[in-house]
Amino acid sequence: MHNIGHEIWLIRHGQSMANAGEMTTAPGSAGLTDLGRRQAAMIAKAIPRKPERIIVSPYDRTRQTARPSMARFPDTAVEEWPLQEFTYLLPAKYNGTTLEQRRPMENEYWSRLDPAYVEGRGTESFLGMLDRVEAAWERLRQMQGFTLLFSHGQIIRAFFMLLFEGFLDYRQDTGRAMSMFLGLRTGLFIPNGSIMRIVLSEENAVPVLSPLSMAHIPPELRSR
Repeated sequence: MHNIGHEIWLIRHGQSMANAGEMTTAPGSAGLTDLGRRQAAMIAKAIPRKPERIIVSPYDRTRQTARPSMARFPDTAVEEWPLQEFTYLLPAKYNGTTLEQRRPMENEYWSRLDPAYVEGRGTESFLGMLDRVEAAWERLRQMQGFTLLFSHGQIIRAFFMLLFEGFLDYRQDTGRAMSMFLGLRTGLFIPNGSIMRIVLSEENAVPVLSPLSMAHIPPELRSR
């Protein structure tokens, strides 16, 4: 039985230096730009009430995005969960490269459509990423109240895919799951700072997902 009145906000981090086209040194090291910090402040202002918990990933850009919300609600517990961005390229490929320079390597990875493929140390398979998201969902569905979860674009897409499909058993058809996710990479646009709301209630056993919201960030300050 689902808990009553559990609302979860899945929030993508603000614009990072990598999003802005700057060089990176490692998958998790790209901090926020000035625009990203402004987006983070707008997220904090949009929160309607005190959350029971704030969850961040291990990557710098999610904690920096959550910082204004943490400052607004200093008594709210902050937890770090393993919901970092899906990293399928070797970490060395991030050192001294931009997002555009990595694009051909990303395209090569996705052209394989191999859910179990692992490029090497410091990377994970597509199935490994889905396992992380599924484990997080099992924790979330046992909670009550209001949760802010600051994460990443591909993690939010994974939540969307698994929940929209009624939490499909992706292990039964891993190729279909990866093909579906590949479509979401281009078909589901998730801007920096956007919010996807999930509501769990006893009255509605199926999680209710809201459309992505950017109402809290004016058009001139939006980015991808």
